[in-house]
Amino acid sequence: MPDQEVPGQLPVDVIARVLDLTPRRVQQLVDEGWIPKARHGQYPLVPSVRGYLRYLKSGRTLKEERLRVTQLRRETLEMRLEKMRRKVVSVAVARRALANLEKRLCTGVTTEDELRSILDRARDEMGLEQEVAA
Repeated sequence: MPDQEVPGQLPVDVIARVLDLTPRRVQQLVDEGWIPKARHGQYPLVPSVRGYLRYLKSGRTLKEERLRVTQLRRETLEMRLEKMRRKVVSVAVARRALANLEKRLCTGVTTEDELRSILDRARDEMGLEQEVAA
């Protein structure tokens, strides 16, 4: 089926001449996501020009931008994982901290400050952050 003319839609060779590119380069910019894909061999003129201008203004390829976003996501996930690892306590550490906590509590706690101090020490032993009162 031959390509049909659609108003505002042009074949790749015409888009390439308008943008002063080769047809192959237009197709590469389509593959990178800068220019919208053709329908029935026709490219939309205005969105193609706008996409090419966005590409020129960006100073980088969409592939580079996707790589940057992927790296930021990875860093975010690594930070979350590190935070989770700090919250995970081995059973041996937890048992030791609870045993120490039990000993301290059995010595007789007379004030709220003493209790908070004992609980803070137990959290320190387990490597947990101090909880902030709501």
